[in-house]
Amino acid sequence: MSCHAPLFVLLCVLLCWPVASKPIPGDCQEKWFTQTLDHFHWKRTDDGQQPTFQQRYYVCDAHWQRTDPKGPILFYAGNEGALEGYMNNTGLIFENAEALHALILFAEHRYYGKSQPFGADSWRVDPSFLTAEQAMADYATLLHSLTRAWGAADSTVVAFGGSYGGMLAAWMRRAYPHIIAGAVAASAPVGQFPGVEGFDPSAFWQIVTRDATAEGGAAPDCADNVREAFKLLFNTGSTEAGRQQLQQAFLLCDPIAGEQQVTDVAY
Repeated sequence: MSCHAPLFVLLCVLLCWPVASKPIPGDCQEKWFTQTLDHFHWKRTDDGQQPTFQQRYYVCDAHWQRTDPKGPILFYAGNEGALEGYMNNTGLIFENAEALHALILFAEHRYYGKSQPFGADSWRVDPSFLTAEQAMADYATLLHSLTRAWGAADSTVVAFGGSYGGMLAAWMRRAYPHIIAGAVAASAPVGQFPGVEGFDPSAFWQIVTRDATAEGGAAPDCADNVREAFKLLFNTGSTEAGRQQLQQAFLLCDPIAGEQQVTDVAY
């Protein structure tokens, strides 16, 4: 490998280093909810029932005020991954639960983690029920059922989420205002769609670039170093020998077939 090999190794380590799992907070209990598979079309199984699946959720109630009026419910709208990752990286909810005497509820998104409608890799079996609308209906159904079971139908529910989960939280506030009293939507690109007023396809990259500057809290040379790393990657990928070098550096299973796949590797 060339003298640039250490940079590639460093990039690979930074991108691929496994994140150590953290234990679930001790006051949180894993539970399951029998969820409707399709909230918008009436279908029946052979026994005349609507198809369902088991949806996973966690309840953390150590600080909840159980006497009337019951404390609020801080609800995390799960997004595209197993629930544990979001629970272990969502400090805002846990940091404020005690002061608010709140119950914390995390719900896992259908088709992710252990909430698989059709078994392992459900999206390969039938992805037609994997939509944001179905996921929001899951959460609305779960909240409606649990708050009544807890005698907390009048408790204020505030939804939380980040990125896609933040979009779900914001959309739920609009779609289910009788259930969601407010939403905290972090880094949620709810307007980042063609046709939406103010849409700017470069907005994401502008924000990411700012994060890599000293103004955004990064090291002074971070943004320039990242730009140079991209140049190095693309220059190396412009030849067959360079693409072989990239395959080895990033431990790719298959050869990089051409310059378009170099772009795929870069992004």
